[in-house]
Amino acid sequence: EFPLMMHVKSVKKAGPRSKSVAYNQFCGVLEFSAPPGVAHMPLWMIKSLGLREGGRVAFKSVKNLPKGELAKFQPHQKEFIEFAAALGVRNVLELAMQHYSALSVGQTIVIQYGRDKYELDVVELQPRKSVSLYGTVDLKVEFAPYDGPRILDLPPAEEVASKENPVLRPRQPNSQKPRNARR
Repeated sequence: EFPLMMHVKSVKKAGPRSKSVAYNQFCGVLEFSAPPGVAHMPLWMIKSLGLREGGRVAFKSVKNLPKGELAKFQPHQKEFIEFAAALGVRNVLELAMQHYSALSVGQTIVIQYGRDKYELDVVELQPRKSVSLYGTVDLKVEFAPYDGPRILDLPPAEEVASKENPVLRPRQPNSQKPRNARR
């Protein structure tokens, strides 16, 4: 049955003594041109699944994912409200939704406009917790109030850095090799 909708699942170990953490995402299929055993996915989906490039995923065909009726989003940045008001909410969401074939509660969608990037959490969907955006979808949209910047639940770098447990930071292009943190 077309269009194809897939459930993508990744299982990632959370630590040596902890249980595995399952990450889920629904997606559509753009084309079947990758070599056997390989799937090309957009960066936002790789991040959403908690993967690194080359990570393993399992795909399962999904039938009857209902069309979305209501979606409630919560912005990560307070500037998003001004951005959406200036461009028109309908225009902003049409721009964003063209990159997604399905939505799930807990998912973060990204809206890129020029150099600006806005992130929105999907906090509520109807009629189910995952919905299809294929075809003609009359999606009612609501926004939860902005409740401050998103902060990762990690200890400060000073507390976790040690000789046995270094803090890894991404290098910036054309930057010199980082110096040792000790003084």
